[in-house]
Amino acid sequence: MKYSNFIIYAFGIMLLLLLINCKKDKKTPSLSTMPLSEITASDAVGGGEITNDEGQDILSRGLVWGTEKSPTLENNLGFSQSNSSDYLFTSEVFDLSPGQLYYVRAFATNGDGTGYGEGVEFSTKGANGENPFGGTPCPGMASITDARDQNTYATVKIGSQCWLQQNMRYLPALHAPTNESGSSPRYYIFGLYDLQNQDDLFSSLYLAYGALYNYAAAQLACPEGWHLPSSNEWKNLTTYLGENPGGKLKSTLTQPYPHPRWTALNVDASNESGFRGLPGGKQFDKDFSGQGYSGLWWSATPENNTEGRYLLLQNSSGAATINNFPNESGFSVRCILDEELSVPTVNTINVSAISAFAALIEVEIVSSGGGSITEKGVCWSTSPYPTIADNYTASEGNQTNFSVEITNLDELTKYYVRAYAANSAGVSYGYQLVFTTDDNNFPPCPGLPSFTDSRDGTTYETVLIGNQCWMRQNLAWLPDVHKPLNGSSSESRYYVYGYDSTILQEAVNRANYINYGTLYNWRSAISACPQGWHLPRNDEWQILTDYLGGEEAAGGKMKSEHTVPDPHPRWIMPNAEASNQSFFSGYPGGFRIHFGYFKDIGSIGQWWSFDTVNQSSVWMRGLNSENGLVENNYASKKNGLSVRCIKSDF
Repeated sequence: MKYSNFIIYAFGIMLLLLLINCKKDKKTPSLSTMPLSEITASDAVGGGEITNDEGQDILSRGLVWGTEKSPTLENNLGFSQSNSSDYLFTSEVFDLSPGQLYYVRAFATNGDGTGYGEGVEFSTKGANGENPFGGTPCPGMASITDARDQNTYATVKIGSQCWLQQNMRYLPALHAPTNESGSSPRYYIFGLYDLQNQDDLFSSLYLAYGALYNYAAAQLACPEGWHLPSSNEWKNLTTYLGENPGGKLKSTLTQPYPHPRWTALNVDASNESGFRGLPGGKQFDKDFSGQGYSGLWWSATPENNTEGRYLLLQNSSGAATINNFPNESGFSVRCILDEELSVPTVNTINVSAISAFAALIEVEIVSSGGGSITEKGVCWSTSPYPTIADNYTASEGNQTNFSVEITNLDELTKYYVRAYAANSAGVSYGYQLVFTTDDNNFPPCPGLPSFTDSRDGTTYETVLIGNQCWMRQNLAWLPDVHKPLNGSSSESRYYVYGYDSTILQEAVNRANYINYGTLYNWRSAISACPQGWHLPRNDEWQILTDYLGGEEAAGGKMKSEHTVPDPHPRWIMPNAEASNQSFFSGYPGGFRIHFGYFKDIGSIGQWWSFDTVNQSSVWMRGLNSENGLVENNYASKKNGLSVRCIKSDF
């Protein structure tokens, strides 16, 4: 009997231990999912950041995706593993279908199992590299169906606004153009005079351009959750698009293309925004006119008791103007999504101008959340995920794209930085970026550790290499800016990599200008350096490379060590042999080739020499990500290269 009791007792102890062991918490990794980039019709690039490994080795990390929310490794349309061993990693998303909404999550696996980041949604582009009508669909809402009549409309995200991509077709009634009213709703179809003969028009012009509404009907035209845009919302749209906003709003479809289309000329039309503006014409003075030549869209903002405001696009111009017209007129309607008050959406774009004690942070406010922005700026810390309870610097003004300099940093220190923005709903933060401050031990030029260019206020560090005093950054002086197709060997030309316009204030706010400086043709380069400095002669470049061990060894000593995934400015992989032993800090600003386009930012840096080879060519020096050499070669005077200045009479 005692032996039986002992057996029962031992079995109970074993069962208890088993239950305790089963209840032990399994701790999988914690991580966040990065936003998607480089989105095409079939693939994209994303990533994640592991924030807690629970004290265990990470066995694998990557991305998993599908068309259902919250994909897992057990339920997905695909997954990829990253080769990186870092806690901040990138990976590819592939084998996607054009024009499709997907959900992606970062994952990481340790000995206890797999953890997932939050889901991020994105839409692939159309089979031709764009959505069917151009532009990017509104997140999570590529199209909507109007419950009143089952008409379906595509959507497009333009800046922080979400628009319907087609004119409204809602028709609760139908009127002849002779039946006008300034106060009661009227609905028209362009060209339809005889209401008894509707078949052809319903299948062609109506479907192509939508209906026309008088001002009273326009107030009722948008489906639930959408509204007729105010004048300010139209203005915000055109301001966001910048130069030639009308061209960026207009569809590129032009006669002899079948309806819907613009009549030739269709000046400056690019549909860059994806708005797909079409010329639906108007009803006015008991008749129809202007189809093919003009698109007119009502605003919800009245001009006075008898007139309403509207947006006008024309085939003869790239402008977009807001005017007023009598309420009884029939115009098109385009709807914009209602906004509920929420916290703002803000992006931390880039970290640049990193020195031993400071850095410049670029910020974009994507959406105000439907309220007024009460404060915005950046916050940073030596610990992950900083908030405004840590170090922060606020930015003044109303700009939605701005830069903030953070100072009083420690050299050779890793920092975490996030943009923030606040409204009455609360504070939101952008994605976290990580950077490390520079070494302050580089040798500045004696008596001249830095130099401020009085022409534009830009400050440059100096570095002593051998017996030469060099600027440590590419020259940024930009008195004018030209399109890349505008080349010359005899007149000065100034370029910003990737910028294809002529608005100086826009150009100086571009990230490539801030990070890599200006690209100059040779005519502008020879006079670009400030007083007391000059464009280096060919023999001065030779003295530099000889001092650093010759052209076969000097390149690595001249290249910055900043490499992908470091923030800009940086080199792409492999950045071979880079040591920056000279502290020259050469960065790959790319170049403008004389054929009229930009090339190789991230992989090649090229700098002008003063000396010519012949009437059309000039000596230059180049650095390349693929090797540690200095390229001693020549380039056309029409090319756009970087400039690095050397001190005169030093």
